[in-house]
Amino acid sequence: MEPQFSSQFELGKARAKINLTLHVGQSITAGRYDGYHPLDSFVVFADVGDQLSYETDENDLSLSLSGAFSAGLKAEDDNLILKAARTFFTYKKIAPQGHFHLEKNLPLASGIGGGSADAAAALRLLQAAYGADGLDMMSICEKIGADVPVCFLSQTSHMRGIGEDVEVKSGMGSIAALLVNPGFAVSTARIFKAFDAAPKKKDPRPQTWCGDLLKTTSFGRNDLQDIAMFLRPEIKELIGKLAHLPQSKLARMSGSGATCFALFETQEQARAAKDIICRDHPDYWCIETILGGLS
Repeated sequence: MEPQFSSQFELGKARAKINLTLHVGQSITAGRYDGYHPLDSFVVFADVGDQLSYETDENDLSLSLSGAFSAGLKAEDDNLILKAARTFFTYKKIAPQGHFHLEKNLPLASGIGGGSADAAAALRLLQAAYGADGLDMMSICEKIGADVPVCFLSQTSHMRGIGEDVEVKSGMGSIAALLVNPGFAVSTARIFKAFDAAPKKKDPRPQTWCGDLLKTTSFGRNDLQDIAMFLRPEIKELIGKLAHLPQSKLARMSGSGATCFALFETQEQARAAKDIICRDHPDYWCIETILGGLS
């Protein structure tokens, strides 16, 4: 299974990952995935995201940053782009080299897979530059982070396991959406700690599927949403506001938050909704986009 992209620009487009549904199981307590949580999630990608470029040279591996949200990042060894690149070069048996530049357009720690999407874009660019003969790119993705495999493909998918089991779901179509982030990060570790303290079933709830993107979304939920709303009541207020926007079909939180989304039948409806949110919350990150239907 390989991603299909038409240009170097598309290879480096780190699209926002949206968990339309996120069903979570009990924490794994032994073995390879000790400490992880099994998931069953309906994932789509937006037509907005970060932008990564790569220049091949024989200089040491490096990374530069720009963009609206670059101030919160550092080009240090723990950066996921550099981690992904070092892992790729290790498997290729090549000394780490070349220069990345990241235009950071997505808010940090926001539940839309920004760091994982950046790492996945780095791997796609390196695959194009150096080839991947004999390499299992999805296994390399898994070593970087749980969301990196699905972000590497950047297509509408059913994600299971701890993120390593990705099935592309073709023919699901696309839908207009509004993405809104209230400008603060929530602690994923704190949310999962609260989740583990609550009674639950061992396995995540299986996703119910149909051929329609909106209906499939309505058949699921986000198991972390109630906890996030309790920890940060602003998220509850935001989801309520999104749900009551004119023509809003469904409102929910993505991932562990704090980015939330509302779904609409048309782009015009989503744009009108954006105007309302931007008027009432000028300090929020708010963008109208299309989810799904991307290759």
